[in-house]
Amino acid sequence: MTATAGDRKQRILLALIVAMSALWVAALILVLSAYAPVAKDGPDVACVMQAPNDLGFSASHSPESVVADGRWVMLPLGLECTYSVPASGETAQTQPNPIPTAAVAAALAATAATIVTAVISRKRHHTTGKSHQ
Repeated sequence: MTATAGDRKQRILLALIVAMSALWVAALILVLSAYAPVAKDGPDVACVMQAPNDLGFSASHSPESVVADGRWVMLPLGLECTYSVPASGETAQTQPNPIPTAAVAAALAATAATIVTAVISRKRHHTTGKSHQ
């Protein structure tokens, strides 16, 4: 028994839906793992916990004199931290990891591709079906 073109299209559409769903699950996991420290302790404490060893400040300050200020940003998705030494006026900033944003973008692209494929497939199916009547 051979598969018809319609069966192949349905299998392709199903594969796209599965891939899209997997990307959304991965994106959700990445976003939640990025947000978990912020939700647990607040953005400022999360910045303190993930501060890089070398922020580029002069050696004349103690680590305790660094003030961390964090905030959740939407693009790129994640925690943005600003570190400052009030006594010297030095500041440093870290940006969120780009991976959660890339995962959400990939999931959005897969969603768009699935919708476009479904619409085109449906239009072709209806057009082909009408011409054979």
